[in-house]
Formats: sequence, C-alpha cells, structure tokens
Amino acid sequence: MGIAAACGQLNHREMARAAIELVRKHQLLYLDLKCYGEDAEKGFADTSIVEQLLQGLRKAPDKTG
Repeated sequence: MGIAAACGQLNHREMARAAIELVRKHQLLYLDLKCYGEDAEKGFADTSIVEQLLQGLRKAPDKTG
C-alpha cells in the first residue's frame, strides 16, 4: 500500500492502480482505508506519516474506504 500511496501522491495513476491490484490479490483487507490506517499506526510513531499514506491512497484510483 505504501507504493500505491506514493504513486497517488505523485499522480502516477497507472502505477498506483497496479499496486492496488497486487493488494487486492494478496491482502484484500487493506483496501479498507480505516483498517489500513489502524494497522499503519502500529508501525509509525509519527501519525503525520500515516496521514500522508492515507492521503496518497485517497488520490489513487480504484481505492475503497
């Protein structure tokens, strides 16, 4: 999801779409942005990083949440 988020922030829509398709195949639960955000908060002490990830994912195509 980090790759999809970065691509979303950079407006690289096709790369974001490809990354999301991989997530769809291997970790469907992460397509729920709330679920992904809660899990990401466990790995990042700085909540602004999590918000940046979520912001990028909101910009990426074919997301849910």
